[in-house]
Amino acid sequence: MKKAVGVAVLLGVLLSALLAGCSNGEIEAVKADPARRVEEAPIRIVRNGKEAGPGPLTNENVSIAGIRIGDSQDQVRGILGEPSSFQNGGGGSPDIWWTYEERDLSVSFYRTGEKEPAGGVDAIKLNSASKMRSRNSIGIGSTRKEILAAYPEAVQSESTAAQGLYTLWITGMTESEGFHTPTLILSLSEDKVTHMELTTFLTDPDR
Repeated sequence: MKKAVGVAVLLGVLLSALLAGCSNGEIEAVKADPARRVEEAPIRIVRNGKEAGPGPLTNENVSIAGIRIGDSQDQVRGILGEPSSFQNGGGGSPDIWWTYEERDLSVSFYRTGEKEPAGGVDAIKLNSASKMRSRNSIGIGSTRKEILAAYPEAVQSESTAAQGLYTLWITGMTESEGFHTPTLILSLSEDKVTHMELTTFLTDPDR
C-alpha cells in the first residue's frame, strides 16, 4: 500500500513538472515572438479618433518618408525635392499642399490664412500606390499583425463587415481640440493598409 502511494506521489510530481515546463515554454515562445503576443491581446474599439485618447507618438518619434510633423518647406524640399504640383488652400482650409506624384505622397503645411506665410508640416498622406514607409517600416500593404507589433497601443474603428474595411489609430501625447496629436491613421481592407496619414487635424504643429 505504501509503495502504491509512493508511486502515485511520484507520478504527481512528474506531471506537475511536465505541466510547469510546458507553461514556461509557452511564456518563452510568446516573449520570443512579439507578433504572437499581439494576436492574443485585445484591441480597444472606438467610434472616432477623439475617443482614442492619448498615445505614444511625438513629432520626434514618428515620420513618413523621412518627413516629420513640424518640418519646414526647406526641410521637405531637402528630403523629397521639388513637388510635382501644389495647391494653395482650398477645401475649406488655407493649408498649402505639395504633391509628389511619383511617390503617391502629399504633404500639407499649416497656415492660418491664405495670405499668411506657411508654417510647418501638419499632414503627410500616402495613397494606394506609394512605396514610402514610416520610421518603423509601416506603409501601404503592411499587415494588421505588423502594425500591432510596432504599435500595440493602436485602437480600432468598428469594421464594415461586408467589405472588411476599418481604421487603426495611433495617437500622440499633445491634446488639441479634442484630438491627441500627432495621429497616425491607417485605413485597412482585408487586414492590409490601403491608405495612410500622419496628421495634426489642421492644428498648429508647433503647439
